[in-house]
Formats: sequence, C-alpha cells, structure tokens
Amino acid sequence: MTKCITRCTACLILAAMVVGCKSKPKDARTMAVDSVGNVKEEMVETKSQLRATLSALNELASEKGDLEKQYKALSKQMDKLRSQLRTVRFRSNDMERRRDIYIHTWRYELQHVSNPEIRKLSREGRDRAREMFDRIGFAIQEIQQVGLPFHSDLHGLHKHLGNALNTGAVQRAMPLINKLRTQGHGVTVKIDIAIVELDYVIKAMATKK
Repeated sequence: MTKCITRCTACLILAAMVVGCKSKPKDARTMAVDSVGNVKEEMVETKSQLRATLSALNELASEKGDLEKQYKALSKQMDKLRSQLRTVRFRSNDMERRRDIYIHTWRYELQHVSNPEIRKLSREGRDRAREMFDRIGFAIQEIQQVGLPFHSDLHGLHKHLGNALNTGAVQRAMPLINKLRTQGHGVTVKIDIAIVELDYVIKAMATKK
C-alpha cells in the first residue's frame, strides 16, 4: 500500500513537472507581452503629465495672474512628473527582466528541438523577438538622452524662481523658458516614437483568437 501511494505521488509530481515545463514558454511570453503593455500605459501617462507640466510653465510665463499660485501649480505638476518618471523606470526595468526570461526560456526550449527546420524557424523567431525588444530599449534610451537635460533645466529654473519670484525674474528667464518649451516638445516626440515601437511589439506578439 505504501509503495502504491509512493508511486502515485511520484506520478503526480512528474505530471506536474511536465505540465509546468510545457507552460513555461507561453507563460514567459505572456509576461513579456504584458510588461510591454504596462510600459506603454505609463508612457502615455508620462506624455500627458509632461504636457500638464509645460502648460503650468506657460501659465507662469504668461505674466498674467498670481505668480505665487502659478509657481505652486508648476511645483505640483513637477512633483507628479517626477513620480511618473519613477513609475516608468520601474516598469521599464520589469520589462527588461521579463524579456530576458522570455528569451532565455526560448533558448532553453530550442536545445530540445531535434528537427533542424523547426530549430531554424524557432531561432529566427527568437532573434526577431530580441530585435523588437532592442528597438524598444533604444527608443527609451533616446527619451532619456533628451529628457535628462530638460529635467535638469526645469529644476534649475524652478529653484531660481523660488529664490526670486517676481515679474522681472520671469522676464529675464524667458530664454530658458523658451528652451524648455523646445526641449519638452523634443521629449514628447521621443515618447511618441517609443509608443509606436511598444505598439508594434504588442501587435506582433498578440495571440490571435
């Protein structure tokens, strides 16, 4: 009786292992696609928050209304943008981790394929997937390249005006404000490019129903 139970237990464990192994590639792929979708959502939100921050900056530069209130409104939008950027960074890191798991799982499964034609097709598919994720990574790097100077200049301006908040100070800062408008537009363009790349991967890896 004990031996029978032991055999049954062993069979159940083996079956679970087999099912688990078979589900790994699909699970890794699903997690990778989901992570891309998460990054896209945060990119869209970042674009919206960037626009809100630039709008608050434009209000401050308009020389109309209460400067103190406009400055506080800009500070609030900058805080929201900073928080959103942290979220994007977290989501992007998670996407990279899940991408690595997906590619590694694919590579592992490929080792157990004996048919050379299937191995070739599988290898090509894996390489295409890696290339798509690399394009996303490159797009995000470009956002960082234009975003870091914008972020630095914006905080520099914010600190300067915090020490001397008056109409004259705003007028003298107009060259920097105009520069920030241009930089902000550049960041928006790069975000749009990243969203296109993210959309492409989501559609390319979507499971047809």
